[in-house]
Amino acid sequence: MRIDELRDVLFEFIQGYFAGADVAWGPRQNATKPINPFLSLTMGKVHRSQHSLLEITNEASRSLIPCTVILSTELFTHGREVVDEEGDSYFEDTAEADMMDFVNFMTSDYADDHYERLNINVRPEGDILPTSAVRDQDYEYRAKQEFLVSFMGEAEGYAGISRPNWKQTASGGGTEELANLQINDVDPLTLDIEQTQEE
Repeated sequence: MRIDELRDVLFEFIQGYFAGADVAWGPRQNATKPINPFLSLTMGKVHRSQHSLLEITNEASRSLIPCTVILSTELFTHGREVVDEEGDSYFEDTAEADMMDFVNFMTSDYADDHYERLNINVRPEGDILPTSAVRDQDYEYRAKQEFLVSFMGEAEGYAGISRPNWKQTASGGGTEELANLQINDVDPLTLDIEQTQEE
C-alpha cells in the first residue's frame, strides 16, 4: 500500500464516524466562523523496516516492507449546551469525552474487521491530551489523540517501481524501461561475483 492510498482509506473510515463534523487533512482553511465540530488529521514520518519480505513468482519480484506512521487527530468543538433550572444556558467542554468515544470506535471489533480487510493495524499511541487551554478564535474546546498505524509498503519488479497501469510519479520519478525490468534481464557477465574455494 502506498502512503497516499493509506491516507485515503483512513480518511474515508474516520469520516464515516464523524457524520456530524467536518474532517480534513491539516488545519482548517475555512475563513468563515464554523458551525460544525472539526477534526484535523495529520500524518507524521513514515518509518520503513530495514528488512522486507521478498516474494519471487515467475521471475517477478515483490517486496513487502513493514511500515509504521503516526496519525494525529485533533478535535475542535463548541461543546454541549446546558440549560440550568433558571433557563440560563452555557456550553460545557465535551472534547475529551468525545475523543474517548472516537478512540472506542477506532479500537472496536467493527474497526478491527475493517483494518483486517485493508491489511493495516491502528492502535492508540499515548494518552488523550486535552488541549482546550490553547485558545482558538473559533472553537472553545479541543482534544488530541495519536494513533500508530502499521501497514505493508510494496515494491514490485527488479527496480522496485513496477505496478499495474504504471505511470511516472507526479515528481518525475521512474521510467517505463525501469518499471519493466525483470530479473532475467540482468546479464550475468556484468556481475562481479567473488568465488571462494573450500579448503
